[in-house]
Parts: sequence; structure tokens; C-alpha cells
Amino acid sequence: ESGGGWGLLPGRPVFLRSAEYHDYSRGGGVTEENHRDQGSVLTVSVHLEVSDDGGGGVFATWDGDGTRTEFRDLRRGDAVIFCSEKRHGVSPLVADAAVRKSVVLELWERGVTKHNRQR
Repeated sequence: ESGGGWGLLPGRPVFLRSAEYHDYSRGGGVTEENHRDQGSVLTVSVHLEVSDDGGGGVFATWDGDGTRTEFRDLRRGDAVIFCSEKRHGVSPLVADAAVRKSVVLELWERGVTKHNRQR
């Protein structure tokens, strides 16, 4: 991180907390209003596939003042990196054949993860 950064990681090591594969179909999304990746520092969302002719599957973040930023034109391999405590979500997929696939990585400062939090 250099000049103009978020100031989150100056000289501090981070570790992979979790790596998740997300595969959504019609109706799927992350719609919890206050969803955050609590406890992590940075989240990386890598888009593998998004197809929804109905307009769903849009990734968005919200600033503290409620300003919404949508990431509509993401292509395969594009990544969004954001502060994990920032509210974020994915609008529900609408079309019958809709698909949204991504890999999400969360980074934190608490060392190597030895616990599977998905169990």
C-alpha cells in the first residue's frame, strides 16, 4: 500500500482468513442489509461468471453515509477489493437461467486460520 491508500496495513502482516466459492442461481444473492465481513481487514471478490438477463447479481458497497456504489460491468477475472467492515451485498438473481459465480478471500491480522468457520 502506498500513497492515497486506506492506511489499513502499514507494515502489518495479514493472513488468509477464508477462501470461499460462491455459486448463486435464481433468487440467490447477499441481501442482508448490514452484511460485513466482521473481523477481517480486506475482502477480495473475484468474479468468475455473471449472467442474469433480468438485471440481478449486481455487487454493491455502501459508505457510512449510505452512498451506494454498484459494480455492474465486471467481467470474468475482475476483482473488487474493499475494507471488510464496509457494508456490501449482491442483488438477487432474477432470470430463470441466471448464474453468478465468484471466489471471495478474506484477509485478517490474527495469524494462520486453524478453524473451519463453515462447520
